[in-house]
Amino acid sequence: HLSLYDWETGLYNSILFKESLKREMKRAARKKYPFSVILVEIDEHKESEGEDESPYLEKVFESLSYNFKIALRQTDYLGRYLKYLGFILPDTDAAGSMIVAKKLELCSTESNIKWPFKGERQFFVNISVVTFIQNKVISVEDMLSQAVIGLKKASMKKGSKIVQSSTSVMI
Repeated sequence: HLSLYDWETGLYNSILFKESLKREMKRAARKKYPFSVILVEIDEHKESEGEDESPYLEKVFESLSYNFKIALRQTDYLGRYLKYLGFILPDTDAAGSMIVAKKLELCSTESNIKWPFKGERQFFVNISVVTFIQNKVISVEDMLSQAVIGLKKASMKKGSKIVQSSTSVMI
C-alpha cells in the first residue's frame, strides 16, 4: 500500500498516477470520449531568489488535497505527480475541466484551510489544464510535459493563474 501512495497525503504517488493516466488514455481512445488532466502547483512567494523552500509546503499540500478531494467526483483521480497535485478527469471536455479548475482555485482560497503558518509566508496556486482530444498520437509523458509547461506560464501570469491547452489521442 505505502509504495503506491504518497506517505504524507495518502494520495496516489507519481507511479500510480502515471499508470492511471495511461489506462485512462487507452480507455478514452477506445471509447472516443475526452478527458482532462489538471496539475496544481503550490507556488511559494519568496523574498529573495536564494531563499529556501518553506518546511510548511508539504502541510499546505496536505490541507489542499483534503479540500480538493471533497470537490471532485467519485470517478476522478487525485494524486501526486512530482512536486504537483494531479487530477485525472474521465469523460471531461475542455469546458468541463475549466469548471473543475475554477472550483479548485476557489477551494484553495477558502478560509477553512488550516494553514500551518501565521501570515509570514504567502502561497499561490497555479493550475494547468490539458484536455485529451481525439485526433493525433501523444504519449503520457507528452501530456504531462504540456501540463508542466502550462504551470510555468501560469506562474508568470498576473490575476487568474489557470492556463488551458489541449492535446491529442494516444494510440
